[in-house]
Amino acid sequence: MTTIQKHLPLVVIILLMILLALGIFGFVNTQQSVPPRDFVLLADEQGGGYTAIAEQYQQLFDLRDVKLTVRPTSGAQEAFRLLEEGQASLALIPGYMTKDVNRDELASLGAVTYEPLWVFYNPDAFGDQPLTLLSQLEGKRVSIGAQDGKTYPLAAQLLTESGVTAENATLLELSTQEAADQLNQGAIDVLIALEPYQAQIIQDLLQAPRAKLANLARIDAYVTRQRALTPVTLVAGVVDLERDIPAEDTTLLASATNLVMRRDLNPTMGRSMIIASLLLNAQGDYLSTPLAFPNLEATDLPVLNEYVSFLNRVKSGAFSLESRLPFWMAHTIERLIFFLIPIGLLLSLLVIYAPALWRWHMRGKVLPYYKQLRKMEIDLPNKNVEQIDAALDQLATFDAELARHVRVSLAYLPEVYQLRVHVRYIVDDLIRRRDQLVAGQVVPATQDGQRTREAAA
Repeated sequence: MTTIQKHLPLVVIILLMILLALGIFGFVNTQQSVPPRDFVLLADEQGGGYTAIAEQYQQLFDLRDVKLTVRPTSGAQEAFRLLEEGQASLALIPGYMTKDVNRDELASLGAVTYEPLWVFYNPDAFGDQPLTLLSQLEGKRVSIGAQDGKTYPLAAQLLTESGVTAENATLLELSTQEAADQLNQGAIDVLIALEPYQAQIIQDLLQAPRAKLANLARIDAYVTRQRALTPVTLVAGVVDLERDIPAEDTTLLASATNLVMRRDLNPTMGRSMIIASLLLNAQGDYLSTPLAFPNLEATDLPVLNEYVSFLNRVKSGAFSLESRLPFWMAHTIERLIFFLIPIGLLLSLLVIYAPALWRWHMRGKVLPYYKQLRKMEIDLPNKNVEQIDAALDQLATFDAELARHVRVSLAYLPEVYQLRVHVRYIVDDLIRRRDQLVAGQVVPATQDGQRTREAAA
């Protein structure tokens, strides 16, 4: 009987204890790595369009017992700085501003909505001529947003390309709210603002009697020159059917608002943000079709492969922990599964092979005796009387050991009794052989197998 066979129960107990220890280690490790219970999502200035979107995310996460703090910023530059300093994990950023950021620390969870470049103007400042080209802004008072805001870089570039500069027009660096107030008062002629449709200030301007939305021509030219922009259409009457606002289909230039993340964002949180984006865009809006967002291609920042595959699985209807379980439960199960799967495999293998292992253990107590019996049977023709007597004594010891010391389960008792019967067979053969030797009928064979006979005394 081998050492392993002899101590198999102890080996099994040790293996089970190792599996239990691995499970406890996995659970403790999971609890130690639980992500923080609050995350910061950076938006734009208080009351801006990003704030409205961020608050929708906040409401969804409140339902899942996750505190998502919405923090206003002065613009994309401040948002990038706060992300790189680790003061926030997520930020809403205009897509056209994500090209030259630090890709080692930042990535994207995709675009989450269109953000049109709205051009509102006072019709009285243009007479009977509708505003269709940005070159018409020459000599006008134009608000292009605060210098550190998201509108200013894009507006300044498009105006410059259209021949409108600070030398031939009054370019004002006003916040969107300040510009809207002055446009309604007639203090400025044009307001340019990069804002999502959901922004309350855009809703107010669309209804304002002294503000008219420009329907720009040459949209394809703008898009060709600025690849980060996309043409979108606000169809006639969609804002207010009764008042027919807008009065005609209006084509707008739009950037795709990106949900930018730190690369060390907890993966469960990242997947939860994707689920939230899907929920918020499930019905679409006036500028996009249902489930057009999140769009993982409308970004200059890299999207981690795990989020690409996750979004594809969710859209195909695959099961997702993040979409069906509370955040913390999803995180715990997700972490534990890496420990439970190997433990489960080992345990299942142990269960499957347990009968075979037990049979190997039980037979291991019997088979060594059979090995010695077989050796005695083979050596029987070569034994003399003294050797036969020694073998008989050894078999008597075997039988006593089998009767008193060999412990097997009830199912394997027949094998023990069968072995004792075989011992009796060999005992009978030995006695018969001994009697023949004593009677002088046969003599032991030589080592080379040749038979000889002793001379009579």
